[in-house]
Amino acid sequence: MSFSYSYKRQITVTNSNSIGLYNYQAWVVVDTSTPISGGKMRPDCGDVVFTDANNNVLNAYVEPGTCNTASTRFFVSVPYIAPQSSVTLNMYYGNPAAVNVLYPYDTLLLGEDLTQFSKSFLYGFASYIYQQYIRLVPGSGGRWGGVVGR
Repeated sequence: MSFSYSYKRQITVTNSNSIGLYNYQAWVVVDTSTPISGGKMRPDCGDVVFTDANNNVLNAYVEPGTCNTASTRFFVSVPYIAPQSSVTLNMYYGNPAAVNVLYPYDTLLLGEDLTQFSKSFLYGFASYIYQQYIRLVPGSGGRWGGVVGR
């Protein structure tokens, strides 16, 4: 990928576990209100791109309603983090012509838009529940799921 972004921020993601993490959805919290108010980032965070240390583009997603805040929440899919180690991610921004590549379905294991229905069910084990989406990971015995409803 050819990078024509004006700004770069490095972010460290740490694995404190004794096992390696594969296809890990890292939760990255950054201030986007400052660069947006300074005209350095698009107001929809649509020009943000995350890469690994070799500038390979990583799948990422911004949690709805958190862009242009001091605590913007991104999920970034990191291919591998060795046990008891860290990886450095690059967050590029500042390209008004950039195509928005922040999609939940490319990043999260499962994304369900719960604003579309009065009640939704996903059975099994849930690991995280956020404003509009649930992220599911395998539970004991490799089973998937979780129950979600409003």
